[in-house]
Amino acid sequence: GLFISNDDGASWEEFQQNLQVTPITDIKVHRNDLVLSTMGRGFWIMDNVTSVHQLDEKGSDLAYLFKPKNTVRYRYKFVTEDGSARPEYPKPGVLIDYYLNEEITSDVKLEILNSANQVVSVFTSRAQNDTKEESDMSTGFTSQTGRPGLSKDKGTNRFRWDMRHTGAWHSNAKRAFNNGPMVSPGTYRARLTVNNQQSEQTFELLIDPNLQKAGVTLANIKEQEELGVKVNKLLDEARRLEADVKEKENQLKGKKLQNLKAIKSELSTAEGIYMTPMLVDQTRYLLNMLNQADQKPGRDGLIRYGELNTQFDILKKKFAALK
Repeated sequence: GLFISNDDGASWEEFQQNLQVTPITDIKVHRNDLVLSTMGRGFWIMDNVTSVHQLDEKGSDLAYLFKPKNTVRYRYKFVTEDGSARPEYPKPGVLIDYYLNEEITSDVKLEILNSANQVVSVFTSRAQNDTKEESDMSTGFTSQTGRPGLSKDKGTNRFRWDMRHTGAWHSNAKRAFNNGPMVSPGTYRARLTVNNQQSEQTFELLIDPNLQKAGVTLANIKEQEELGVKVNKLLDEARRLEADVKEKENQLKGKKLQNLKAIKSELSTAEGIYMTPMLVDQTRYLLNMLNQADQKPGRDGLIRYGELNTQFDILKKKFAALK
């Protein structure tokens, strides 16, 4: 078995986790991951044990936020499970650990801020927890449903931030605020709020060295993030207008109803198989394209965003005129 000491060996406590009870033949901390070899049970790895190195710093406060380790910002294509013996690779993200001295009844909130002190993403213990990856058969794009939530259990808790901005609003709560654009490498700050008490820790997102070898610069990634944030905002506003149009549909009659349906026909894709995508779906497609790989955004993407944004402004003004 595995044991851990926080007082230089004066006392020990079990640190078994999900490790099978078997002889351990070697142990090593490599890049802040704990790696074990066992007698007949293969290799076992505990990702990111930086919080273990900080246990004596947590004190007696209600909550303590451990300093996250600097993380390489990378992405790879999601592969659907097929029942094979394929290794279970960890998903890209920053592991954020926090300690609660007691079970919390109020909401727990975690905010991620960039170097400009802007909140790029927010997570709470009220969020949807049943997250999963879904694949769009027509495009091959993958997306996440269900907003990951924070644990309020007593003891050490772990959360994985996917290094993305908060996504666009969706009328389906399980699809809301996911799949935002990826943030750029740089300095970030995690801020944990428990019972109105805040604690903060900074960390670095490091550029993938493979990108640098391929000639992708930090400036390219920042330009891509900037466009992605604009497209994400457009998708958010377009979906909200789509919901407003749907709600208004049962309240209007005559000429106003005809005008409303004309707006809807440009905004929303008609129901059916292989229907022509309209503004909301076209904007979603553009955002997905931008999220596929790290690169300087192409001129066609900038032009398409401008076209969609102009079309949306016209539809928004037409809808406002119906009130």
